[in-house]
Amino acid sequence: TYPISRARFSSQSSARKKKRYFKDYDMTLSLLILFLLILFLIPSIILPSNNLRRYVFSFLPGSIVFFFFFFIFLNFPKYESDFGTFISPMFSFILSPYPELSKKEITHLSSYMFLLILYIFLYIVSYVITKIYFIGKNPHIKKATNYISRVALSASFILFTGVFLSIILVEIREIIPIRDGILSPIFSAIYRIEA
Repeated sequence: TYPISRARFSSQSSARKKKRYFKDYDMTLSLLILFLLILFLIPSIILPSNNLRRYVFSFLPGSIVFFFFFFIFLNFPKYESDFGTFISPMFSFILSPYPELSKKEITHLSSYMFLLILYIFLYIVSYVITKIYFIGKNPHIKKATNYISRVALSASFILFTGVFLSIILVEIREIIPIRDGILSPIFSAIYRIEA
């Protein structure tokens, strides 16, 4: 598990350190995530069912892979460390401007940046496949199960997009130049930044 202490990235020191990047804004990661969740909620409500279903199927493979690794890394940090150490050279050009990062932080960030790229790749492949082979349902056929299906599709869309992106932002927030905000305790429960 990760240390609870956040001396270097505590809410006060983090705010002071990051203030120089956003002098004219009071944006926090909490507000950004809430905005993204609302943003993804809109298409989950207004998109036609067939389009929403196609997007959900497109996001599904990447989401399965991501959440599988997420729960593995969450419960078995050693696997994350080994995985991150293996793929960290791929992201050295991104993390090199942050000399204050420890080796454990670099492996952690590398792991989740790789999962983000893998998610996008799987989404693109799945989208092309569903675009060609997906056959929708007749929207004019009204059934009671259609409403349940619509709710399930909307919830899945938000989970595979907004929730996924929120977790990624929380996991890589060490290199995001804004403070955590009111959801900081929840962020720390997901990933505790080292001192």
